[in-house]
Amino acid sequence: MLSNFLQLSERIWTLPVIHGSGDFAIEVRRVMLAQEFDCLAVPLPPSFQEDVELAVAELPNLALVVQPEPMSFQSWQPENSESDDEDAADEFASQSGGQQELKGCSYVPIDPCQPVIAALRIALQERMPRAFIDLETANFVSLAAFYPDPYPVKQVSIDRFAAALLPTVPRIPEGQPEARVVWMANRLHELEERHQRILFVCSMMDWPWVKDAYHDCRVDLAEEEDVEPTEAYANDPQTHLFWLGELPFITGLYEQARQSLDDDENLSIDGVKTLLLAARDRYRHELKSRARKITPKMLRTFLHYVRNLCLIERRMTPDLYSLILAAKQIAGDQFAITLAEVAREYGQESEVREPRPPVLRMTNGVAQLPDGDVVHMKSRLPGQALVWRSLEARIETEAAEDRPGSVAAALESISSVLMAGRGCRDRELSDARQRCRTGNARSGSRPHGKVLDQPEGWARHSRDAAELAHGRAVREGLPADARDARLRADVFRFAGRPARLSVADHLDGRASRRIDAGSVRDRLRPRDGRPWHWSRELWRCDVSV
Repeated sequence: MLSNFLQLSERIWTLPVIHGSGDFAIEVRRVMLAQEFDCLAVPLPPSFQEDVELAVAELPNLALVVQPEPMSFQSWQPENSESDDEDAADEFASQSGGQQELKGCSYVPIDPCQPVIAALRIALQERMPRAFIDLETANFVSLAAFYPDPYPVKQVSIDRFAAALLPTVPRIPEGQPEARVVWMANRLHELEERHQRILFVCSMMDWPWVKDAYHDCRVDLAEEEDVEPTEAYANDPQTHLFWLGELPFITGLYEQARQSLDDDENLSIDGVKTLLLAARDRYRHELKSRARKITPKMLRTFLHYVRNLCLIERRMTPDLYSLILAAKQIAGDQFAITLAEVAREYGQESEVREPRPPVLRMTNGVAQLPDGDVVHMKSRLPGQALVWRSLEARIETEAAEDRPGSVAAALESISSVLMAGRGCRDRELSDARQRCRTGNARSGSRPHGKVLDQPEGWARHSRDAAELAHGRAVREGLPADARDARLRADVFRFAGRPARLSVADHLDGRASRRIDAGSVRDRLRPRDGRPWHWSRELWRCDVSV
């Protein structure tokens, strides 16, 4: 039950949400099924209503309802001095000539994890009247914000959550955002003359100012503008990650639970575990004997690592960057890439109606339309602000050849993979976190449960030792015979312990023979309950070559 705190009048209740949150979509469903309403009001303009409702009826097929915006160009006015007109014009042309003018578009994401879309979906099924009450704007101003983690809404009521967030809600900016708030408040006045119980689903950042404008009875600050007609597009499945509120894989789990009537209350957390198991199965299937053994203990270490990263970011649920970083540190680069590939898959599309909608390709705020035009995209339901961070991952060449259609095939041998971090602060990782490495064991042995801070240039895994030695020899300018030293990867598999031997230190003697593994292994045997490789004595010992 919604409390009086969220009630505008005897006939209007507001339901503030965080756009793009699956947890709030579940809360909207719970409220609408627990209480009776005779009208649903949403913060979208009337021009979107027809195409949005048609696209919602086609769920679980994802879509975007796009409205083009008129082109806007910067104008130049000459100054009073006529002698400087030509120079000023040349300067303006030089500044604006290199900038490519892209057409803008606003869009409504037809995403099952969008609370507004979830509300419209229920209203259509219950044959409840819907009202699109936002202001018609030719050039939409989209305002993203940093929200807290929405997971607490499962334990506290939504009115308590909104009350706790209220002191941090910034004042609405002047201009179009303020005009939209006043317009929606006046449309609510009109709706309550025809309906008895109205539910208004709006953004968590807008509802306090809509409430103020409703009680102040302010006059509209703007008039509706002439807008272009909307059009529904399907999206390339490879680019779902750039516009869905949740990870595409977890969004698919919500739809799967809806179809099978399974419990979906904790999918924001349980879905991460399902994602991890699905990535492990694909990793084993694709790499077969070349795959590292992903043991239950390693998965437990992975989840502990993810938990610690969430605490560092002051969040309760992990983002994609934290998942990929933990997978890279715990199970290696190839498993991290496999996890990224599985996370971007939705996999719940059904048969599409005829005629099929055109397909666009969405990226970070930019989309390529079916006719090839590239446009700027602005969401009509802006959610959590995104921060993009890069993460280097090494991909095995054989694995890329086996999967020509995967993300790995599109990357180079050493590539920079962009990961989405929901609401993460844009700060550099500390040197200690960048140098953290997992003490990986050989295949079939038990890995170390903690993360070791190994110096640069040391082998993180036995198979990397020869490559590190060769790279260091090239950088130091050693002779060709030293660069091509016949090193075997199994030389550095020391009973499950990380390789602590710096191979390149022994290459300056122009060694061309194999390092004797037996002498090194004898040095690493435990003595008096203390392994030798934890002391510095081994580093001073001569290794026979």
